[in-house]
Amino acid sequence: MNRRDFLLLRKDAQPRELELACDRLYMQCLDTQVTGPQLEDPVDTVETSAGEGEPPARFIGRSRAQLFEALDRELREVAVLKIVNGRWMVGDLRQDLDRLIEGFRARGGRVEIQT
Repeated sequence: MNRRDFLLLRKDAQPRELELACDRLYMQCLDTQVTGPQLEDPVDTVETSAGEGEPPARFIGRSRAQLFEALDRELREVAVLKIVNGRWMVGDLRQDLDRLIEGFRARGGRVEIQT
């Protein structure tokens, strides 16, 4: 923030930008398939005794829908979305991201795609 903006109590003189790396988003989508919310298995709820070793691993993950909802909430505070590594946008990821971008543009946001 420059001094003039500070003295005039301006919040931001420049529009806020968010850089979204599609390779990272792709990996997070894969993680949701592995660690996403699952129904509890009644066998897993049984406590193991001290002699049986470690209890089974439990993952607290989020679903793909929750991932894109969180991204949409973050985009509500952004004016410019910069998408990098656009060649990773394939299949379902492309469809989900296109819906997200469409909503972002409808709110007046600008999108810049770098491949």
